[in-house]
Amino acid sequence: MIVLSSLCLTVALSSCKNSPQHKSAELIQLWPPESALVTCEVPEFVGTTWGDSGLYALALKRELRICKGRLDEIISWRQNAGRKL
Repeated sequence: MIVLSSLCLTVALSSCKNSPQHKSAELIQLWPPESALVTCEVPEFVGTTWGDSGLYALALKRELRICKGRLDEIISWRQNAGRKL
C-alpha cells in the first residue's frame, strides 16, 4: 500500500512539473482619432473699426464650431470605446 501511494505521489508531482506556462495579457491602448486632437486656433484681431469687430466675432464663432466638432468627435469615440470593452 505504501508503494502504491508513493507511486501515485510521484506521478502527481511529475505531472505538475510539465504544466504550460501562463502568458501575460497584452494591454492595448485606444486613442481618439488624430483629427480630434488638433489644437483650436484663436484668430487674432487686426481690425480698427466696429465692422472689423463684427467680422472678428464671425471668425471666432467659426473656430468655436470647429472646436465643438472635435470635442463631439472625442465624446462619441469615448462612448463607442466604452461599449467595446
